[in-house]
Amino acid sequence: MDAAQAALDNYDFERATAAYRLAIRCSKGQIDTISAFTLFLEENLADYEEIAELLSSPSIDLSRHINLKKKYAHALFHVGFREAKPHYIDILQTEKDALVLSRLAAIEMDDGDFLKAKEKLESSVRMAPSDTEAQALLAQCTQTLALNAAELMLQAQGAFESGDLEAARLACELAANTR
Repeated sequence: MDAAQAALDNYDFERATAAYRLAIRCSKGQIDTISAFTLFLEENLADYEEIAELLSSPSIDLSRHINLKKKYAHALFHVGFREAKPHYIDILQTEKDALVLSRLAAIEMDDGDFLKAKEKLESSVRMAPSDTEAQALLAQCTQTLALNAAELMLQAQGAFESGDLEAARLACELAANTR
């Protein structure tokens, strides 16, 4: 690890990467060494593919190391987006985390599930009020829900004017449920 730090101090990222890999092999996968390497990969190289590959190793028990589990899920979010969803859901069963909530909400918004996303984003913003990413996603989600409700009300009005009262009622119910 000293060699990795020395290389990092000299901004020699290639040598630091090699030194971290060697340190992991020599430590037989010690969690502290893996954590240091993933931190280096994230902060200095933004190499989410390597983080995901490293942490997908069956020899690393992510269920025992929540911080590594989060790093793995975040790496998947950057690399494959949807692949992170089950990992975020699993993490939230153990602990509430604002970033996990907001990233899961982003995936749900992409899936078109704006109501679930809004609920998660409101929780995320309550937990981390200064998180501008979550605030922006919440604003976008709320706007989309309002537009959907307005569209449904127009459909309800059209159905009512054409005499289809059941369709009008259903559109109004859907509009009410988007808020």
